[in-house]
Amino acid sequence: MGQASDQRKVFIRIAGNPYGIDKMDNPIELITEGTITRMGDAYMIEYDESELSGLVGTRTFIEVQEDSVFLRREGSFPSQMFFEQGKKYVNIVDTPYGEMEMGVFATKVDCRVNEQEGDLRLDYLIDISGRHAGPSWLTVSYSPQIVRKDLSLDNTVC
Repeated sequence: MGQASDQRKVFIRIAGNPYGIDKMDNPIELITEGTITRMGDAYMIEYDESELSGLVGTRTFIEVQEDSVFLRREGSFPSQMFFEQGKKYVNIVDTPYGEMEMGVFATKVDCRVNEQEGDLRLDYLIDISGRHAGPSWLTVSYSPQIVRKDLSLDNTVC
């Protein structure tokens, strides 16, 4: 991926319905501190999950390239998902109930990032062990200041 540049502290806003739950009605939202690092042509966003996300003890890494996003979690709840518009990727996920096959088909991958601030919008379909779980979406925004953004990626600074 190339040489890493300086790591910068940022505030990160994550919102979405990661598993197709309630469509747009009850999105999960988290604002936390993390870092952004430029690594060649890619950017790495890192943050620790919290009680709010239900993933305490987990560190999330989001690698953003020009037209793809790789999300990896390490720690208490390890997982990985790869998003490339128009393509489906399948992996095995460990759950408290055993291993499950999870497919992710990205219908939209919109990334606008730099070393200071950025916005990601991922729309995707999930299937668990071949069964459709529903449409999902995830937005990630970061900035040196706390930013409150609506789900359309328009922003206002608090």
